[in-house]
Amino acid sequence: MDLPLSKKQLQYILIFALAFVIRSIFVIQWANTPYFNAPIVDAVEHENWALKILSGKIIGDYPFYQSPAYPYLLALIYKIVGHFPHVIPWLQVLAGSATCVLVAVFSEACFGPFVGFFAGYICVLYRPFIFFTPLLMKETFTLFAFAVFLTMIMRAHYKCRNIDFLWVGLSLGFLALFRSNVLIFFAPLFIFWLITKKSKFKIAAALFVAGLFAPISLATIHNWLASGEFILINHGGGYVFYVGNNESSNGVGNFPHEISSFPTQEQKDFKRIAEVS
Repeated sequence: MDLPLSKKQLQYILIFALAFVIRSIFVIQWANTPYFNAPIVDAVEHENWALKILSGKIIGDYPFYQSPAYPYLLALIYKIVGHFPHVIPWLQVLAGSATCVLVAVFSEACFGPFVGFFAGYICVLYRPFIFFTPLLMKETFTLFAFAVFLTMIMRAHYKCRNIDFLWVGLSLGFLALFRSNVLIFFAPLFIFWLITKKSKFKIAAALFVAGLFAPISLATIHNWLASGEFILINHGGGYVFYVGNNESSNGVGNFPHEISSFPTQEQKDFKRIAEVS
């Protein structure tokens, strides 16, 4: 005899269902726009990059400039189901809906049921999360990876098993391949667990670090093979920092006039200016 679902489980199911319906409606609406069949800017770059990987160009001619996880994920999906870009938005519907549930789970663990479910429903209705669902861009899977990472932290904190710290490291490592700036979380986590876990921390710390660098090492090896240089993940961070913090920055992606906003040309312009400097 099946046990009845608890109220908490029903809430999680409802959060997922609402997120799925809302995102599905938006994907269907987006399919009626010209952008659905003609990706632009980062989306077309991700598509072209994925096709190069699919053709056998696993190691590029240059070290990674953009975060590599999303194009390689696209290539993997295309390898499994064939080159059907219209499948991707529906996978992102699933990932986005799961993200809402995971946000509810770790928020509930931190602050209690009311805050947890409230946070989950905010994610369901938050328009930027919905907007990126049909686009060939990394945001939806990045948020999903981030939610998995936070959930793994909660799991490790409450269960305190060594294997859980390995999962935290792995989740952070894969997340860093989507957005390398998340590595800022490494030091605070390491120090916090060093203080709180004391003698039990040595094995957990080793597993955490091993898990972190296992996926990151794939990017580092690629960059070494492509250029002979040690680049941990990608080398666009300096330029991104400048765009967000130069004297004319206004918080909305104010590109310098001598640099294109199109990713491929942006990389060439950035390289040209760096060589001159």
